[in-house]
Amino acid sequence: MLNALDKGVAIMIARIPDSLMDSRGNNEVLTSAEVADLLKVHLSSVRRWSRTGKLKGYRLGKGGDWRFLRRDVLAFLYSSSNVGRGGEDIDD
Repeated sequence: MLNALDKGVAIMIARIPDSLMDSRGNNEVLTSAEVADLLKVHLSSVRRWSRTGKLKGYRLGKGGDWRFLRRDVLAFLYSSSNVGRGGEDIDD
């Protein structure tokens, strides 16, 4: 059974254009640097968003590196998108 957060992510993923979908079903694991490159943001932004829980990630060991599922990154991107919404910043 999905919790409310997982349902929300599933809804956001359904809205992602096929052109951004990965042939591996968006289960690809990305590093912080790869996420920063994908989103065209600075690495420190990715680290801040993951630390504060805005971007779902998985920490490897205590104080270790972060890993992200491509689908979670895309859901974050589309849930934070300013396009057509008169927008809100994701860097609050």
